[in-house]
Amino acid sequence: SGSLEDANCAPDESMFKMTTSPKDAPDEAETIVISFKKGVPTKITNASDGTSITDSLDLFLYCNKIAGKHGIGRIDIVENRFV
Repeated sequence: SGSLEDANCAPDESMFKMTTSPKDAPDEAETIVISFKKGVPTKITNASDGTSITDSLDLFLYCNKIAGKHGIGRIDIVENRFV
């Protein structure tokens, strides 16, 4: 079994492609405002820097970018399987 299967071995930092380490994430929060129409997000505005996005794909990608920048969405899973 390799290091990925060893629960005592911390994951290598290089495996996280979309998130910043919480140790390296900004200390200051960003204020994000999401507008909805009939339950569907239609606009995202970053009140911290003025960025405003309305395209649905770009909205999704921007949310991933901001979250990753702040270390949100990081997970390390040890699977229950035979190797």
